[in-house]
Amino acid sequence: MSAPGKPLFRISDENILKIISSVAEKEFLFIKKGLKVVIKTGVFPDKEFSGVVSIISPTINPTTRTGEIEIQVKNAKQTLRSGMFVRVFLNFGQRQVTAVSRDALVRLPGTGSYYVYLVKEKRAVLTNIKVGIFQNNLVEVREGLSPGEKVIIKGLGRIKDGVLVSETSDPIKSSNK
Repeated sequence: MSAPGKPLFRISDENILKIISSVAEKEFLFIKKGLKVVIKTGVFPDKEFSGVVSIISPTINPTTRTGEIEIQVKNAKQTLRSGMFVRVFLNFGQRQVTAVSRDALVRLPGTGSYYVYLVKEKRAVLTNIKVGIFQNNLVEVREGLSPGEKVIIKGLGRIKDGVLVSETSDPIKSSNK
C-alpha cells in the first residue's frame, strides 16, 4: 500500500550522479558548460570529488536572483550516494588585479562611488576609483589606480585634498585573485 503522491520506489544510477545547484546571478555569467567543479561532503570531510557542469538554465529566478545548473559527477566506486548534501566549489580562474585595503576606501555619500587619497609629491591627492570584487580586507580597483601608486590608509578623517603627508608604507602591489 502507498499514500497518494508518495513514490513506491526510486530507481537511480549511482555510477554518474547529478547535482542540481543554484548560482548567484553575478557569478552565473561566468558558468560555462564543461566547467570543472570540486565537490565536498560532510560525510567524507577530507575527500574531494570532481564534477563537470553539464546543463545551464537559460533563465534567472526573479525571486531568488539565482540560476540553476546541473553538475555530473562520476561515481565509479559508488562512494557518494544519491540524496547526500554536498558543497560545490566553482573556480572561475585567476587574473591579475590591483587591490587596496578596504580601510583606504572613502565612499561619497548618496552616490555609491568611491575614492582614495594617493600620495603624490608628498601631498594627498583625492582620486576617484571604480571598485570590483570585495574579498576579506581587500578591494579590487578596476579604474583609477596603477600598481606602485601609494595610497593613504590611516587618518582619512583628517586628510583633505592637497595637504602635506608623510609616507610610512609600501606601494600597492598587484595580486592574483
